[in-house]
Amino acid sequence: MNPIPANLSTGVEITTTLKWTSGGGNPDDYLVSLYKTDPLTYIVNNQVTTSTTYNLPVHLEYSTTYYWRVIPRNSFGPAIACPTWSFTTIPDPSVMTYPWTENFDGSEFPPTDDWLRRGGDLVDPIQLGGNSLWEQENWLNISGTDKAAGINIWGNLNGWLITPQFLFNEDSDYLYFDLALLKYNQPPNGTPPDTTGIDDRFAVLISDGYTWSTANIMREWNNSGSPYVLNNISPWGERVCIPLNGFTGHNRIAFFAGTTISNADNDFMINNLYVGPLIPDTPEVQISQVGDDLCLLTWNESSGATGYDIYAADSPEGPWELIASTAETQFEFTAQAAKKFYRVKAIAR
Repeated sequence: MNPIPANLSTGVEITTTLKWTSGGGNPDDYLVSLYKTDPLTYIVNNQVTTSTTYNLPVHLEYSTTYYWRVIPRNSFGPAIACPTWSFTTIPDPSVMTYPWTENFDGSEFPPTDDWLRRGGDLVDPIQLGGNSLWEQENWLNISGTDKAAGINIWGNLNGWLITPQFLFNEDSDYLYFDLALLKYNQPPNGTPPDTTGIDDRFAVLISDGYTWSTANIMREWNNSGSPYVLNNISPWGERVCIPLNGFTGHNRIAFFAGTTISNADNDFMINNLYVGPLIPDTPEVQISQVGDDLCLLTWNESSGATGYDIYAADSPEGPWELIASTAETQFEFTAQAAKKFYRVKAIAR
């Protein structure tokens, strides 16, 4: 009956559709079953359909062997001795090692085939189609080796840049990236960005990557009431940090830029993506003498830090030697006869 996926096939997508052909006998309908073993779990069990195509109600699991059977039925009853077929799904392609970074400096864009470029309005129900408006650009429109992902928004158009799939096992990761808004093809010290884009939107979303909705928006910049004002995005770039609290399992992150009116003509750019643990703020360090031969390093408490590592070197270029670790915001040490340089690094352990 020509099963698709073929019997014993491997590398099957987790979104596969089951297909077959009639073996004759003028069936009125079919009973479809799909299950896995260890333990025995039915995804569908004798589900009735009149079609020779069956769309599964759920996404399958990665690296899993499934067994399925189709039983034709007509007025004489169900067919007997119908074969059971099997197939194995693809290994999990998700990013699993963190921190994960991307700077878009490579020779290919998107950086890998796991990235997606799509188009579609940020209005429910969201329906995405093909789109290639996101491109590799010179970061801040300054020629050089520092590249970025960018999109020019000037009329009734939009674009989605969607990351590879992540597997989050904990809900304590963070997304960092650099964001810039520039006048089309202008550097930060050139013509300022247009401020007439009252309908322009830039948003960051997260979902399973198969369906998207406005409920997936984690943060949106616009000029129509958002606390994150789009016109205030710096043309010199600014660092953005978005907590990924509460997101576990398989997820993709999407960057959306779009407009519905032809007014402002601006470039949106993102660069230096990071997904992983919180990066503590950089401490501001001061040194003072507290005795004849004692010195004291003090610094401000860094948001997200659980401790601090203190390094010393004979020159500003290093090499740097770890001399102490502390949970405090100060460190006392004996003054040295030779000049020393000190560095404090905030740590999130």
